[in-house]
Amino acid sequence: MAARDKTNPFATFSMWTSIQRCNALKKEYEMKHSFTYKKVIKGRFDLCLQEPFTADPEQQQLITLAELPAGTVADILFVTTSRDMDAVAELVLHLDTYFNEMKRWNNESFLSRHLKQLGIKVDGCPNIKFKLARGERSYIDSLWYYARRLRNKFRSLQKQ
Repeated sequence: MAARDKTNPFATFSMWTSIQRCNALKKEYEMKHSFTYKKVIKGRFDLCLQEPFTADPEQQQLITLAELPAGTVADILFVTTSRDMDAVAELVLHLDTYFNEMKRWNNESFLSRHLKQLGIKVDGCPNIKFKLARGERSYIDSLWYYARRLRNKFRSLQKQ
């Protein structure tokens, strides 16, 4: 069996399916109103930018937020042209192919492979400061979270 990353395949399919569906709404709006956005921004829902940034409307490369090891592209934030976002959003249709080629499950590697296939160049912006809110639970939130997990575990044991 091939080595797998910690990434949950269901979460990957869900994320890229959501991106594809949101992008379809963007495309529909563009067609309905006969225009094309110059820039499209896709960010994770838990992304917290710690300072403003401005995207150059003339820049043609996909901008990503974080530098990662070679062969990977961060999926936290993209800034790119509408046409390129249309192509990037179709990654979900190629996940099985990329997995069979790589023999490992890794979002950032899939994205890198997809961009390479499309010929989309990437420009990382490591100078943008950001945090992901998912690790920012308060003490009370953490207590509630663990209490719910224990309650659910107890209920599943009772059903057995």
